Amino acid sequence: MSAECAEIREKRRKFLKAVYDLAHGRPTAHVSKVDVASRLGMHVGNREEFDEIMAIVQYFDDLGCIRTCQSGAEGYRGYDDLRITGQGIDKVEKSAR
Repeated sequence: MSAECAEIREKRRKFLKAVYDLAHGRPTAHVSKVDVASRLGMHVGNREEFDEIMAIVQYFDDLGCIRTCQSGAEGYRGYDDLRITGQGIDKVEKSAR
């Protein structure tokens, strides 16, 4: 595996763990993408880092590990909150074993 692929996998792992930690392992808790990015040392104000965060969000949403919750502001979907799903919780907890 290339170093770049390993880096992407590690960011994904840290992202899902950050969502889990911020939600205190509860699937009903809403978590801010800004807070998750901050935990990863990233800033959503930086376009490149924002795009990277959104790619990770899409990846885990496609897998069913997180859901994006609309905050109601039309056109600001990029700043919506996240919820971790039961599947996401299982993935984090299994990786901790």
